[in-house]
Amino acid sequence: MMTVDRIPKIKLDTGTDWTAVWTAVGTSFATIAVVLVTTMYTAYSFRKTIRAQKELADAQEASRIAHSKAEAVARSRQEWINSLRDVVASFISTGDDLATASVKLIDKDDQTPRLAQIMQRVDPHDQLYSEYSRILLAAKLQLAKVQLYTNPCERETAELLKAMDAYIQASMVAEPTADLGNEVVRNALIIIKNEWVRVKEMK
Repeated sequence: MMTVDRIPKIKLDTGTDWTAVWTAVGTSFATIAVVLVTTMYTAYSFRKTIRAQKELADAQEASRIAHSKAEAVARSRQEWINSLRDVVASFISTGDDLATASVKLIDKDDQTPRLAQIMQRVDPHDQLYSEYSRILLAAKLQLAKVQLYTNPCERETAELLKAMDAYIQASMVAEPTADLGNEVVRNALIIIKNEWVRVKEMK
């Protein structure tokens, strides 16, 4: 007969599986690294996208502003062309009126009238002389407007102003003005055409 006085102590030693431990740790670090890299890449991509969108928006805004400025300048130059054309047309008409008023002040027998002679013979308060003076003033005002509209340093402008002055001088003493008027128009058209080309390039 066999008896057991006490329960034997049982020790179970399985040992540490370091491979499993390091695998778990490595997996954890890898997961953390993937999360960090993914987060950093997402943030980088987001910043890059925002920057690209901002650059695009800035470029579009700059383009819009430049286009608006170009349109404003083109519109302004078109108005300038219209104004110059109107003033020159009025100038030609005024020159015709000035020539007509000059004829009324000149004796038919005098074939070589001069303004100085006219002023000596005509009473300054005479109605005809007053009309003549009024028209002459209008012509000179229109000439002054053209001077202000144009650039005196440009050859085309100098030619136009020279032609306009010659037209006034001839009209003042009732000399033929048809060719002089045509010269004024020709020079004005050169300036207007050049400016119109610039306007079209702005659009």
